[in-house]
Amino acid sequence: MERKDEDKKRADLPGVWRSAGPYLGIGWFFVISILGGLFLGKWLDKKFYTEPWLMLAGIALGLFLGFYNLIKVVLHEGKK
Repeated sequence: MERKDEDKKRADLPGVWRSAGPYLGIGWFFVISILGGLFLGKWLDKKFYTEPWLMLAGIALGLFLGFYNLIKVVLHEGKK
């Protein structure tokens, strides 16, 4: 009896990873968007001599995009 339960759990494991997949990318998107905003802002600050304002704006934009993506993924997956 116990063996059948273990086999059933193993058979369902790919389904668990498939359903968790969209949520696993959220953290990476946060990191990439914030770092992208940081580096773009630093580059623009050096170009226009506006340190640190464009860097801070880039970080804020990255945070906004990260939260926007989070809400979009959660709402999309909630409809399924």
